[in-house]
Amino acid sequence: MVGITLALEMQAAIAEETNDAASSRDRQNLVDALVARLVDVLGTAEMVFGKSAGDATLSSLRCAALHAALAWLRLDEKGGGGIVLSPGQLAGCRGTLLQGALAALISDDTKLREAATEFCVAVLAYGAPPSVVPGEDENAVRGMVASLVNAGNHAVNPDHEEIAMAVCKVAVAVVERDATDVAGENASPEFLQVRVGLIFPKS
Repeated sequence: MVGITLALEMQAAIAEETNDAASSRDRQNLVDALVARLVDVLGTAEMVFGKSAGDATLSSLRCAALHAALAWLRLDEKGGGGIVLSPGQLAGCRGTLLQGALAALISDDTKLREAATEFCVAVLAYGAPPSVVPGEDENAVRGMVASLVNAGNHAVNPDHEEIAMAVCKVAVAVVERDATDVAGENASPEFLQVRVGLIFPKS
């Protein structure tokens, strides 16, 4: 596992150095060269979640995976490009990674939970060009909301205050992205559950 951790750390460093390039021209040239490898790089992070699910001893490895994945999704952040993939595109090409991040929101490991929260909030932020597949982004967000509702059911335990905070941060990101859909009278069942279960929890 040490080798995988080092590979993830190197991947993250490459992306972060790209964002810190001295000039915008250099940065754009690097982004153009690297973005073609994005899905492959995310595959390493996805592999970690696919093979380490449920193993609490590998939390640090999952943290490294989320760090590397987010660094590459933010390749063009300083260039104003925001996240490289939309929620639908990410779910379509690396769905196990996205589901792993959502599952990590209720982890007892603080660092993993914080990394998962940052990752999920970033994925929900606007910035990436929308998916060209009709409904792909909307379906992905609804899937994330369904996972949030499940996590929220776990977070209502009074002993899980930090987990509740993580879930609420991602729920706020959902509202900021699709406020009309969440609050509208024709909101989908998933969004209604967010309103009832997270925003207006039972006492």
